[in-house]
Amino acid sequence: MIKFYEEINETNILKIYSFDTSKEIDFVIPNSYYINPKGFLYNCMSENGDSHKETTLIYPYRDIKNAFYRNEYQCIDGFHTIRLEELLQFAIDNYNRIVKNKKLDNVDIKCYLNMLCIDYDNPLLMKLILGIITSKIALLEKFIEIKNESKNLTKTMDMIIKESNDDINDILVRLCGFHKIESQVVRTITTTSLNLESFRNYLDKDFKLSIISPIMLNGDYDDFYKQVVIDRFIEKNPEYDGKILTRKLT
Repeated sequence: MIKFYEEINETNILKIYSFDTSKEIDFVIPNSYYINPKGFLYNCMSENGDSHKETTLIYPYRDIKNAFYRNEYQCIDGFHTIRLEELLQFAIDNYNRIVKNKKLDNVDIKCYLNMLCIDYDNPLLMKLILGIITSKIALLEKFIEIKNESKNLTKTMDMIIKESNDDINDILVRLCGFHKIESQVVRTITTTSLNLESFRNYLDKDFKLSIISPIMLNGDYDDFYKQVVIDRFIEKNPEYDGKILTRKLT
């Protein structure tokens, strides 16, 4: 069962120091949430995903594309040649360190959010940063899995870019198994998951599911099977009738 995060229903504010005004200000967290495959809440801090380098997943995705198109298992960070597996291990090590210490310091906050927080004991900060790190882990794990199964990395990446229009939101939801909590469509979660039971915490709070087809690298997606799964779930749980929608991509 996916945890329900109250933060998605609230206006969340962090007190930060503004270098522009040299004053303490309230920073409103954007309504740009996902639930990642690890079960953590992830906020990309921007509606189009283009935010601070360590916050957004656009940059690790760029590194992944570099690795695939160079037809080897490495990427360039601007200074060094690094294996994707090394990037993954670095993220895992950071996650383990923070969880073990049960606290953040201003270096972590500056690194992952690019801000100087006044209230760095705010528990929201821990959720935001662990969400960023675990999302990076999920992204890298998925592409390392694809890389290990691919016979031609260039062709595989060409297919992914074509199917997703090279859009990071599509990559996260349709390829990597993230669930997008929509900001433009009220109380709606976009997902490819057919594990409908896992969304009960959201369906019970009047959220709707918008189920779209995943990016298939091998074979075709079975829309008929998807509809059968949904119909059987509604038959057993009639209280959710009208809350599970399907959407075909054009």
